Amino acid sequence: MFMVIEFVVAVSALAYGIWLIPIYMGLSNEMRMLWRFTVHPIYWEAIVKLAARHLLISKAGDKLSVLDTLAMAHAQSHLIIMQASMVTTVNTFLNTLTTILTVHVGRVFWRSTDVARTRIFYRLFLRFVATTEDKKDVPHTEKGYLEVYKYLLAVETMTEILLENSAVMFLSTTGLLFRNYTNAFWFNQSEIVFEWYHAPLVVTIQIVGAFIFDLITIYINSRYTIGYRNGSNIPLLRSWREIWAYKWRFIGFSGTVFL
Repeated sequence: MFMVIEFVVAVSALAYGIWLIPIYMGLSNEMRMLWRFTVHPIYWEAIVKLAARHLLISKAGDKLSVLDTLAMAHAQSHLIIMQASMVTTVNTFLNTLTTILTVHVGRVFWRSTDVARTRIFYRLFLRFVATTEDKKDVPHTEKGYLEVYKYLLAVETMTEILLENSAVMFLSTTGLLFRNYTNAFWFNQSEIVFEWYHAPLVVTIQIVGAFIFDLITIYINSRYTIGYRNGSNIPLLRSWREIWAYKWRFIGFSGTVFL
């Protein structure tokens, strides 16, 4: 199961890098901001991660543990690193602020509507795709499936918050260290001029923006489950406690995948 998820994510990442990133590089700043809000999250959230989550839940079921969710770390790392790179390499201060606002508003939207999208996916899967054997592998009711899914989503959300803040500092540092090799590391090579003072500025803006919008995300999703009134809300506090209980194994594995 773990290898299947890794294969799906790896192929998806290669396809994105080979066919979609060249299109992104040829766009104007305005169209790039639109890309970050639409194409990038749709590709990773609504296609890649949705498929990987379903594979994981189908096999683990209601026995899903916090360590099982590490199978999603690979997909999360690609989503976060690519998006953080797009933000870090924006070429003006105003565009940086606008891009950060666009990215974080998009994250709040995608995270807060995830259960609603998955509910639709679950019904379509059972109706048009699932065989009799498939139906035996997933929780037998929509409520059971979504309760497991909400736990997985909670762990993913807390993991993404950790990874995205790490990515901001990591990418800004590498941007400074490798500023003379932009053809190898940046998405808009012809425009970017990354000087030493850009790193602390970009880090500060992104960390402050992430802090504000992460609090909004946690507030919304710990109290409401948009598009689904039955069952509990997304267990963010419980997921954080369980991550902390396995912090060295969890952080070690996530850090290795991230690097």
